[in-house]
Amino acid sequence: MLFLVFEVDGNRFALAASGIVQVLPAVRVSEVPGAPPGVAGVAVYAGSTVPVVDLTQLLAGRPSASHLDTRMIVVGYTDRRGDERLLALLAEHATATIRRDPGDFLDSGVSPGAEKYLGPVATDDRGVVQLVDVPGLLPAAVADALFTEPAGTSWASSTSSNS
Repeated sequence: MLFLVFEVDGNRFALAASGIVQVLPAVRVSEVPGAPPGVAGVAVYAGSTVPVVDLTQLLAGRPSASHLDTRMIVVGYTDRRGDERLLALLAEHATATIRRDPGDFLDSGVSPGAEKYLGPVATDDRGVVQLVDVPGLLPAAVADALFTEPAGTSWASSTSSNS
C-alpha cells in the first residue's frame, strides 16, 4: 500500500494514499476568526471553499512554515452525518512516498492521549514513521463546526455571494 510521508520537527508521519484526493503546493489560506485550534482556515479548491487543518499546528503547536515542500493535501472525510466531504491538510516536507504492508504498522506501546488520530508505527532505514488516521483527526465538536451544513448545500456559494 502507498503512503504519503510528511515531517514535523524531524518526526515522520504517513497518510494512506488511498484517502488522498490531490496533493497541491501550499496555497493561500484565509483565516477564520474563532476557528478551533489546528484549523488554519479555508482555501479554495475546485471552485469551493474547503476547511484547512494544519497538521504541524496539531503535532508541534506551531503553524506550518512556508517551505517549497509544504503541501496542501486534499483528502476525503466522512462527517458524523455520513456525508462525504473534502478536507485540506497542511503539512511540511510532504514530498515522499513509501510502500508498506499495512500490517507493518504496529502499536507503539505509547498511548496517544488526546491525539486519537495518531496511529501505529513502522520502522525503516530512516527510523520511525507514524500513521495519521484522517477519520480520527477532528474531534466531534471541531468537525461539527467545520461541516455545519449538510452535504450538497453550498457553503462556498453562500460565502462568495457576499463578495
